[in-house]
Amino acid sequence: MQRYISNILVDSVLERALRSRPGTDLHAITEDCMIGLRLFVEEQELPNLMLELAEVLEEFDGR
Repeated sequence: MQRYISNILVDSVLERALRSRPGTDLHAITEDCMIGLRLFVEEQELPNLMLELAEVLEEFDGR
């Protein structure tokens, strides 16, 4: 995410996602991050970021 937005925004989006769904799985947290990031990422970069986040989930599921 840091390639798309500043470190401060990454921390804020992650913290908010973690607080809104305590104890939930990575899928729910990633979903919240995707929603939050739409506000801050350049429109043309958003599809790339969403694909990268989906790849992270696939890797996590493959463990």
